[in-house]
Amino acid sequence: MTIDTYILNTQILKNSIISHLDKEVVWGAVLDITSKAMKPQGERKFMKFRGYDIHRWRGSSGGKPKSIEADEFQYIEKLGKKDLLAGIGKCVLIDSGRRDLLCCVHEKSTVENKMIYRYTSNQKAIKTKSRKFRKLRNNLKRDEVIVAELFLPHFKPSTVNKDKFVEYLQERAKVIPVMKAYYLNEDRPAAEDQGAGDFLPFRKMKLSSFINQQQADKRLVKKLRERFGNDAILILGNWSAGNVKYHGPIRGVGMKRMLAKEGFQVYLLDEFRTSSLCPSCQNGELEMFKKVQNSRPYQREKHPIADRHGFLSLRANGERPERFCRLKKSLSTNSKRKNISSSSASTSRLTKRPNNPL
Repeated sequence: MTIDTYILNTQILKNSIISHLDKEVVWGAVLDITSKAMKPQGERKFMKFRGYDIHRWRGSSGGKPKSIEADEFQYIEKLGKKDLLAGIGKCVLIDSGRRDLLCCVHEKSTVENKMIYRYTSNQKAIKTKSRKFRKLRNNLKRDEVIVAELFLPHFKPSTVNKDKFVEYLQERAKVIPVMKAYYLNEDRPAAEDQGAGDFLPFRKMKLSSFINQQQADKRLVKKLRERFGNDAILILGNWSAGNVKYHGPIRGVGMKRMLAKEGFQVYLLDEFRTSSLCPSCQNGELEMFKKVQNSRPYQREKHPIADRHGFLSLRANGERPERFCRLKKSLSTNSKRKNISSSSASTSRLTKRPNNPL
């Protein structure tokens, strides 16, 4: 829990005046600001105790500003003419994504002689066995652990209400023994792991995951060298995205660092508007939608070519046309069947005669 200047002044020190707060005075009431631990630290005194900024909502901690250093990976546009001429015939353009982690195309690749390579997220999951370990953790998890993990999130640890935070601590104290008994198997010796019963050997699984990741990286590097040569120059797009629910994290900077560590020359390419501007004239805009053959044979004489987004142009009032809308629940087939079955069941109950006991 982060204690900022506002919380310290109002909740702990019980001061009523909150305007024009002097951080040194407020924090000096509970801490020794002149002590060695609170003085600026680091080679250039970057680490400083900053207290709390009301307007910018920063927590009370020692912050280190970003140092102005050269970029870790250089953009291909910033290279000199000599370096660009030296890399002719060696460049490999790589596009990153969620499904295709690496989609590689050599600059000499043609339709007849394709020089491409794809490294997908499914390949990574198989080689690193991450999906297998995740299923093991979910399927073999004890019921009391599942109940504890579902129950504890109902109490927020980030609350500033004293009573709610005390309630959270009390509930957490109840589930800690169950969680420790299950997850502390990671720290047990190897002799105890074999007789752990339903407990998973988390320590061994963690080591196996690390080894599998290292081996998968070695296989990827070997494939790239076999496909594009030892002197290949890798040019990756600067695309990046945050984590998405039900999807694994994207390996962006880590992948670039791994390739550079293995001896490849790695450069970045700015992907801003690369899909909408013509690469030849640098000015004309490209078509954003694909032209396809009309799917309706009776209209091909008048309209042989149609856009993929043709039905979107029918939005006269800004809404999707009714013919392209999903049916409402009340009008869906399943609901109709349920209504019919329920009505028939009710009528059958009313008309059903009791069995004659004789």
